[in-house]
Order: sequence, then structure tokens, then C-alpha cells
Amino acid sequence: MSLRDDLIRDTIDNFYDRHMAEVAAKIEELYPEVEPQAAAEFVQILAMLSEGTTVLYGTRRDRRVRHERAVERACEIMREFLPLGGAPAD
Repeated sequence: MSLRDDLIRDTIDNFYDRHMAEVAAKIEELYPEVEPQAAAEFVQILAMLSEGTTVLYGTRRDRRVRHERAVERACEIMREFLPLGGAPAD
């Protein structure tokens, strides 16, 4: 729908922009040593991983890599991408 309707496209784009900015701001608040650009990049990649999960696992639960394992690996990768000093692993 968003490819055909400007209002829907703008609404969806604004939704994601607003919520990603809120999460990035929270990261900056909790971890002042993190640069704003790094926080924004972290959240953008996290959103991409999260949204892609719906496509891959939303209708087919029996993928070669279990959803739980994919989430574990994504968390490991994200912790390496933006080490948050003292942040809990889980």
C-alpha cells in the first residue's frame, strides 16, 4: 500500500523515524559515551533485523535456523557492533 499511496507511505515513514529516534535518544541517555550517530546506526540496523524477522519467520516456523537461534546470533552481533559498557547480555 505504501508504494501506491502517499499518505500511507508518509505515515509509515514517520512512524519508523519517530520510534527509531526515540530509541536512539534513550541509548544516548543511558550510555552518554555513545556518539549520536553510532546510536542512530545501531537502532537502524536493529530495526532492519527486527522487521526482516516478520518476513522470514512470520508464516514459516520450520526454517533451517530456528527463530530463537537467529535472535541469539543477532544479539551477539549487535553487542559487538555497539559495546555498551556494563550493559547486561540479556
